Amino acid sequence: ATMTTSASVSAPAVRKTKKPKFPPIEEDRWCELPDLILENIFSYLNAEQKYYASLVCSAWYQGFHLPYAWSTFVFQDTTLTRRKFNYYSGWQYILDHIRTQQCLSAIGMHIRVLIFTPMTNFYNLYEFMNMVSYYAEHQGRDHMTVKGVGSLIHTL
Repeated sequence: ATMTTSASVSAPAVRKTKKPKFPPIEEDRWCELPDLILENIFSYLNAEQKYYASLVCSAWYQGFHLPYAWSTFVFQDTTLTRRKFNYYSGWQYILDHIRTQQCLSAIGMHIRVLIFTPMTNFYNLYEFMNMVSYYAEHQGRDHMTVKGVGSLIHTL
């Protein structure tokens, strides 16, 4: 006769389910906001914040390109700049002309109010205004500009 020990005969395993510490999170519905609300949200953000907000979902990416979102453009010391090392004064922010050209081509025709914050580098402001005026004068007559840039600006 074989001896059966209680260790060799096992009862069916019963798993206890743990209750979650936090209630289940409902799926966010950020992507379901109407365009009008998105335009309003984007209108309060600066260019960098708009970019990061556009990464939320595809609807917010599309909101990034809505006209009213760019009706006010705030130009700061570091807007559309890149860092460059100067042997006499160290690292400086200089206007990135390629980035500025891409920005004006994409959103320049939507800008209605242009705000300049107090800044330390007036050369960047000078260069930016030169580019805006060039776009406004040429209005797509050459291969570098698009039509409508600066045409809606009514407040500086």
